Amino acid sequence: MHIKEGFILRRIPGMNIVMPTGENIRHFRNAVRLNDTAALVFEKLQQGESAGDAAGALASKYGIDIREATEDVESVIGDFLELGLAGE
Repeated sequence: MHIKEGFILRRIPGMNIVMPTGENIRHFRNAVRLNDTAALVFEKLQQGESAGDAAGALASKYGIDIREATEDVESVIGDFLELGLAGE
């Protein structure tokens, strides 16, 4: 799983926004607002880390069970796939 080329995450105080860049602007005209959990997952995947690594980071940051973090990451990845931000 990876974040597709041509998307960047911008953190603005109080907001996390993914915006298309380059050729993606023509095909993906909207920005996507992410909560802090989704932004963390986006960053991890964009850095080439696995979903498991993202779940570990999420569990560590928020002090939650790894099972719960894994479920959250899987849900976020599903959303990214639907939006066209991620690919296999």
